[in-house]
Amino acid sequence: MTTSELVARAESVLRSRGFAVNRNARVRGLSGFLHRFAPLAEKGAFSLLLDFTDKPSDILAFLAKSVDLRGYSAFIAVREDVLAELAPALGGHAGGKIIVYKDAEDFERKLEQALGRSA
Repeated sequence: MTTSELVARAESVLRSRGFAVNRNARVRGLSGFLHRFAPLAEKGAFSLLLDFTDKPSDILAFLAKSVDLRGYSAFIAVREDVLAELAPALGGHAGGKIIVYKDAEDFERKLEQALGRSA
């Protein structure tokens, strides 16, 4: 499953829950830096940022940029096998910001769960 396919699935889930979705969004952080996210989803005062990766180093970069953001819930979607390489180093410090999935259907379920916790 490609990142584009996952983004399309995420957009479908988000729109079905009443979110307005902006693909390839840029958000200015507290540092002044512009951060890119696959989609930005907004519903009322709630704003969600979502990223996708298949590289462990991108997880660390995401966690760093998520610290620079205020007023957003930010998540990164990572396949189980990719996270396994980095999990020992994280030591549980991701703060629920990682959506770990096995396949596309599992991703959709996990995104729904994350939305239930955040929205």
